[in-house]
Amino acid sequence: MQIGRGLAAAHDRGIVHRDLKPDNIFVSRDGQIKLLDFGLATEPEQEADDAATCLPQTEPGIVLGTAGYMSPEQARGARVDARADIFAFGCVLYEMLSARRAFTGKSRIEILHAILKEHPPELSSVRGDLPAAVNRVVQHCLAKAPEARFQSARDLVFALEALADDSPRRMSATSPAATDRRGRRWTMAALAAGVLLAGAGLVWWSGLRSRSPQPAASAPAQVADRRRLVAVLPFENVSRGGEGYFAAGMTDELTNQLSKLNGLRVVARAALAQLKDPRQRLPVIAKELGIGSAVTGTVREDGTRVRVNVELIETQSGQVIWSEQYDREGVDVFAAQSDIALRVGEVLDASVTLDERT
Repeated sequence: MQIGRGLAAAHDRGIVHRDLKPDNIFVSRDGQIKLLDFGLATEPEQEADDAATCLPQTEPGIVLGTAGYMSPEQARGARVDARADIFAFGCVLYEMLSARRAFTGKSRIEILHAILKEHPPELSSVRGDLPAAVNRVVQHCLAKAPEARFQSARDLVFALEALADDSPRRMSATSPAATDRRGRRWTMAALAAGVLLAGAGLVWWSGLRSRSPQPAASAPAQVADRRRLVAVLPFENVSRGGEGYFAAGMTDELTNQLSKLNGLRVVARAALAQLKDPRQRLPVIAKELGIGSAVTGTVREDGTRVRVNVELIETQSGQVIWSEQYDREGVDVFAAQSDIALRVGEVLDASVTLDERT
């Protein structure tokens, strides 16, 4: 959060750092973060061709900017704005959380190619203890297209503060100290639980014939189980003059990929194909088929780029429980499909296994 606030302070003055990396982030003795080395800083409106200062030079060892932390637009030599620093922040945060760099290669050229074309392994595959929300923030920072990232450092800080507000409760239950205390109390807790269970058993036995049958599962469990019955509704093509191939393909591929997750049950495409306007008749369809959740969205093609807006809807309430926007080159749409399927599984607590994720 301190790094983000430092960037926001610079951006408020029209200054883009352009070389944010671990070497330029210092921690003072009083715990304050200091952002150093603004030697490559520029103002967004500065009129200059920055290609020579952004790309590696032909002479070894001469490079202005650090390849592993450059944004894609900076690596291409294009003009940059504050969102380039947000990409670099995502690289730093990824490294802080995983102890490995987001983009690697044997040479600067390979690293730049990775930044332009590849996506780093998801943090959840490196550290299983991280909440999904943390991974989403990092992914949002590392979006290839500037318009798909956080649009300001203040928006980024706001997202981090929201995570921080929730983390004390989560960490208090998983910290080593808490684990030790639970270990010391385990014997007493087990004995107490045994006494309570024994007493409960006697009460249950004595009153078994006088009580009416109880539900087989609690209401929250029933709701959670129902939400994991998912339907992928046809994605809408909102391209100008497009044929809608990407939209149709998105619908089919998401159905296939979600059906591979053991924690989810997916309505067959044939069952939905017979229905007219499933998006408009979602409450009726949900009641007829018992669907608890529905995935839907739009696809827009713009030249070689594809923008996918996706929503996960709880059918009973009609509320959107998760949404995201993906901006990809046409060849990267397949990666977006996999990412969407994994996100849906995580949001619905489907316990995606490592094999399924792979």
